[in-house]
Amino acid sequence: MPKLTFLGRYRAYDLYYNPLNRRIICERDTDLATVLFDVPSYTVARNWGASDEDISRLRSHLSQRHHDGT
Repeated sequence: MPKLTFLGRYRAYDLYYNPLNRRIICERDTDLATVLFDVPSYTVARNWGASDEDISRLRSHLSQRHHDGT
C-alpha cells in the first residue's frame, strides 16, 4: 500500500496525496463521500457521492494551493 501524504482539511474533507498515481484523495468524514483528482490537471478521476458544488469548491481550493506552492 502506498504511503499517502496528508495535505490537511478543507471543509468536511480530509485531503491526501498518493504519489504512486499522482492523485489527490478527498474524503468526507461524515459519510465517506470521496473524490479522486488527477494532479496537476485537477480533473475528476472518480467520484463517490460528492455533489457538483463540493467538487467545484475542492477543485478551486486544490488549484489555489498548487498555485500558491503549498
